Amino acid sequence: MSVDLEDEAVLLLENRPGIVAIEPDHRWVAQGYFERMVDPSELHKKQGRFLTSEQNPEEIIPYGISMVQADQVTMGDTPITVCIVDTGIALEHPDLDASLVTGADRETEDTAGVSTMLLWNNDARGHGTHVAGTIMAKANNGIGVRGMGQIPIFVTRGLDDSGNAFESDIREAIEQCEAAGAQIISLSLGGDQMSNAMQTLIRRLYNEKNTLIFAAAGNAGEWKLEYPASDPTVISVSAVDETEWFWDQANYGPTLELMAPGVGILSTSVNSSGSFTYAEYSGTSMAVPHASAAAALVWSHHPECTNHQIRFVLAATAKDMGEAGCDTDFGYGIVQVKDALDFLDAYPCLNATWGAAPLTGNCTVMDVPTDQTVDEYRDNTKSPAAAPTLLSDAPVITSRPFETISPSVVDTRTELPSAPSKERTDETEPPTTNIPDDPLETEPPGLDDPAPFEFPEGIITDETESDGPMKVPEVDIPSKNAGPVDLPVQVGVPINHPFDPPGITVLEIPPVNAPSTKVSETDQENTNSPTALPIIVQVST
Repeated sequence: MSVDLEDEAVLLLENRPGIVAIEPDHRWVAQGYFERMVDPSELHKKQGRFLTSEQNPEEIIPYGISMVQADQVTMGDTPITVCIVDTGIALEHPDLDASLVTGADRETEDTAGVSTMLLWNNDARGHGTHVAGTIMAKANNGIGVRGMGQIPIFVTRGLDDSGNAFESDIREAIEQCEAAGAQIISLSLGGDQMSNAMQTLIRRLYNEKNTLIFAAAGNAGEWKLEYPASDPTVISVSAVDETEWFWDQANYGPTLELMAPGVGILSTSVNSSGSFTYAEYSGTSMAVPHASAAAALVWSHHPECTNHQIRFVLAATAKDMGEAGCDTDFGYGIVQVKDALDFLDAYPCLNATWGAAPLTGNCTVMDVPTDQTVDEYRDNTKSPAAAPTLLSDAPVITSRPFETISPSVVDTRTELPSAPSKERTDETEPPTTNIPDDPLETEPPGLDDPAPFEFPEGIITDETESDGPMKVPEVDIPSKNAGPVDLPVQVGVPINHPFDPPGITVLEIPPVNAPSTKVSETDQENTNSPTALPIIVQVST
C-alpha cells in the first residue's frame, strides 16, 4: 500500500510487528516525447526516413522495422505475449488488430484517498498506443504503418493520462502482467530510484518465472540508466536514430545492454480530440518496443529456450556499434531479429553448449566472490554505487575471479592431429601496467597437409618475445555468424562474460609439431608476470 506519512509516523511503524519494510514511493514517468502529428492522408507520401511497402504502396514501413530486421521474419508457431505497461491503448484504431489485444483495468488511489479506475482500452495521451503500434500495427492492410509483427499484447495501465505514476502503480501493473501469463514485459518508462519491493518483484519474475523485462534507459543524456533499466535482471534499451547512431539525449553507461531505433519513430496514436491518427515520437520509450517485440519474434520460433538464453542470443547477435564489443554508449549493439533466428536455427537451445559463451567487451564491472555476493560498480573508477547485493543467478557482466585455473591444453583445429594435453595451474595476477595498445603479430608456422592453419587475428604464439605483459584484443562477434563465440585472452587476465557459470574451460591453439608450445610447470614460476601463451576461453555451464 502507498500512503503519506510524517517522519514520526515512519519511525513508529518501522518497529511494529508485521511491518516488513517502509520505503518511499518514487515517481516514474514515460520516456517518450511527442514530435509531430502525421495526418493519415499524408502517409502515402514517401517521407525521408520512411519506406513505402512494395506490396501495399499506401502503407509505410517505419525505418526502425527494417533496421532491426523485423521485415525479414514472421511470427513463429508459438506466439509470445508482450505485456505493455503504459498509458493504455486506443483499441479501436484501424491499424491495430483488436483480436491480438487483451488487457486489464487498474484502480489507483491518490494520496488524498480518491480512487480512479484506469481503463486499459483508453489512451488519452497516445504514448501507449504509439508503443503498441510499433509492436503490432497491421501489415499489408493497405493503410497506415506496419509494426514488428502480428504479436499478441496484454495492456495494463501503469501510467496515468499525463504519463506519470508512482512506483507502486507500476508494480501493481507488472503483477497484472504476471497474472496474465505474459513472458515479456515492455516498460517504456523509468525513474531515478527503485524500492526493494520492486527489485524483489522483477528479480523473482526473471529468476523464477522465465520472464524477460525490457525497460527504457532514460532521456537525460547522462551517464546513468533509469530504474528499473539499471537492474541486472532487466534488459536496458537505449536509442539510435535513422543513421544507426547514438541519440544524444539518451542515457548511457556501464549497465546498458541493447540499442534500438528511438528517434522520429512513426506509429499509431490519438490526437487531443480522441481521433485516431499517427505521430512521430522520440525517446528510449520508442526503442523499448522494438527490442521487446524482437524478443517475442525470436522466442516464438524457439519456445524451448529460456529467458536467459533468449537474452544471450539478442546480445550475441546485436549489430556492434561504437567500440568493438560491449561499450557504454551502445551496449552490445542494435538488436537484430533475423541474425538471432539464424543463430538459434544453427544452435538450438536444447543443445545449449553455447549458452554461456563469452561476449566481448565489459559494460558492467562486478567483483564476484565465491559466495555470489557482489559489490557493484557504476563507473571506470570502481567507486561503489551500492552495498553488496545478493544477485542469485541473475545474468550480469562479470569480471570472474582468476585466483587459480586448471586449463586443459589441447589443439582445437579440425582435421589435424591433437596436440599433447597437459594440466597446469595458473596463479598469475592480472597485469596493471605496461600493456601496449597494439598486440604483437607473428606468422603461423606452415603446414604441408592439410592447408596451412591461420591463427585468428590477435592470437599471440609462444614464438613472440616480449619484455612485459601483452594485450590480446577481443574478437568482434559477427552479427551473422551462428556459432559459439571464442574469445582470445591472455593467461592471468580476468575474463568478462555475461553470466556466472560454475566453471570455465580454457583451450589453447598450439602449432602442430612445435614442442615449444607445451606448457610446463616451470613456465608459471613467476606468478607476477603472465605468460604470452594464447588461449581460447569458452565458458560453459
